[in-house]
Amino acid sequence: MAGLNTYKKLCSLSVYHRYHLDDGEDIFTHPDVDLEKQLETYNVHDFMQIEIFESHQRIFKGQKLFLKKTNTGFDIFVLARKKGPNSSKFVTVRGVDRDQYIGITLKIKDPQFEIYSTVGPYDATPLYFTNKRPNTEPNSFPHIDIADKTPATSYRSQSDTADDVSALLSPKELQGLFGVVYLRMRGDNTVPVDGENRSMLKGNGDLVDTPPHYAIQLANRNTIWNYRDAQSGNLLHSSDPVQKPLVKRGIVVYNFDGKDRPSAIPDRLLFEKDNNGNIIKTFSEIYI
Repeated sequence: MAGLNTYKKLCSLSVYHRYHLDDGEDIFTHPDVDLEKQLETYNVHDFMQIEIFESHQRIFKGQKLFLKKTNTGFDIFVLARKKGPNSSKFVTVRGVDRDQYIGITLKIKDPQFEIYSTVGPYDATPLYFTNKRPNTEPNSFPHIDIADKTPATSYRSQSDTADDVSALLSPKELQGLFGVVYLRMRGDNTVPVDGENRSMLKGNGDLVDTPPHYAIQLANRNTIWNYRDAQSGNLLHSSDPVQKPLVKRGIVVYNFDGKDRPSAIPDRLLFEKDNNGNIIKTFSEIYI
């Protein structure tokens, strides 16, 4: 007998939204930002719904997988055992195949999400985060991050990919779909490209020594801050201010007439468009 069965972590995923995590104008990854403190009150499930594909729930049960939600996303565990009494290597008890996929849907719950985010809550083609690039995507399509460095907008899928995803989901799951996380146990070999291992299982079926921690970064919107007189509605400055970020915490300083002005909050935005309907400027209106 090789040893007692135990649950081992297969992978983790964290969704980092800069609107919630930046400290004023300092990005949450900046050395001066206390990320641990910022994460104390952060809960991705406040604005995002994360669920296993309905069609994969039987797979989870049969393969002894389970998903545990965390404040930043989730961990996935699998029932495993040591390969031998003195071995440090683990294998899955149910013999999970290297070609097996794990599918997760992402949906937005916060009605203000589109106001403070650079990506909308849903689109005709969902965002697609995977460690195994599909044939329907070009070679330039990025693999899911290990570090939170690639903006989520880079993961907008092609229509053919979206069609393949749609075939796996129920009409209810497709309604308001923001994105999917679609992970293969044995992902593409990306180590020669960026030194990161995105696989959960080795080529021989062993669990990898260090479970991958995938990351998704959502960016906050920058807007032009228009300060208006609260009574007359007149603009209080003669030219457009520089663009400033919308953030939940910290102070974003804007000063005119020798005074620091209040920061913009996610509220009704105004858009200036060109003759073709393309947005060229986004304004936050601040009445003082």
